[in-house]
Amino acid sequence: MCYLKHCLFRVLKLLPLLFLCYLIVGAVIPFIRYQQVSEETKNSFSLNDFYQESPGSDRVKLLETNKSALTERIRLLNQAKEQIIISTFDMRLGESTSDLLSVLYHKAEEGVQIQFLVDGFSSLTHIEGKDLFYAFSCHPNVEIRIYNPVNLFLPWKTQ
Repeated sequence: MCYLKHCLFRVLKLLPLLFLCYLIVGAVIPFIRYQQVSEETKNSFSLNDFYQESPGSDRVKLLETNKSALTERIRLLNQAKEQIIISTFDMRLGESTSDLLSVLYHKAEEGVQIQFLVDGFSSLTHIEGKDLFYAFSCHPNVEIRIYNPVNLFLPWKTQ
């Protein structure tokens, strides 16, 4: 019986090391060999397609503070009539998040379709299990999707 406990203890001591090796191998092996870009794909692009002589329609507005950025986001969201698509890699509970979700919920009540795309790690650590996000996601006009979901069996897909 003592020998069995001793063996079990040794195996348990090795588990963290084996898991670390698993993560390292899983993070390195898939990226050793990159797929080559074919000549056909290279020839289908031209740098000239991305330049023009006349002024374009793109414009820039410099938002110097967090408050001005939040105000601009809320202004843009309020203009939506049919659909809002939001993608974020990090969203945490707080006053600005509550403000944004309030505007989004109000727009969903008006019939605007809300599509929300969230990074898997952020979803796992800051969104899942939180009442505010759960209540928001229950609205029929709101769809929340997760990209790069955390999966310990595929560590190379976790960022």
